[in-house]
Amino acid sequence: MFRLFILGGAAFLLAGCQSAPSVAGSYRVGVGNGTEVVEVGKLALKDDGSFQMNSGQTNMSGTWRQSGDRVTFEAGGSAAQMLSTKEFKAVGNQLKPIVEGKELTHWRFTRE
Repeated sequence: MFRLFILGGAAFLLAGCQSAPSVAGSYRVGVGNGTEVVEVGKLALKDDGSFQMNSGQTNMSGTWRQSGDRVTFEAGGSAAQMLSTKEFKAVGNQLKPIVEGKELTHWRFTRE
């Protein structure tokens, strides 16, 4: 009986410590007013923690990391200056930009 309690407690602890689902994958870069969204590029979040994004004539790459529902980007080289928003919130199938603690609504990444 004592063993069942320990095993049950361990299962409870493991279930409570599960991390958020990974956001790795392919995304469309969308700009719009909420009802109409225009695709302006692509974002690839790779399992190895690297990313590549292209939007129009702009291509950039770097690294990303996830902590709970927050995703942070770090661009390398000259792309670092072009990546003005570095923090995003994972909401459903989207990554929404966070600036000064507020979600922006005029653009987002949507999982393909």
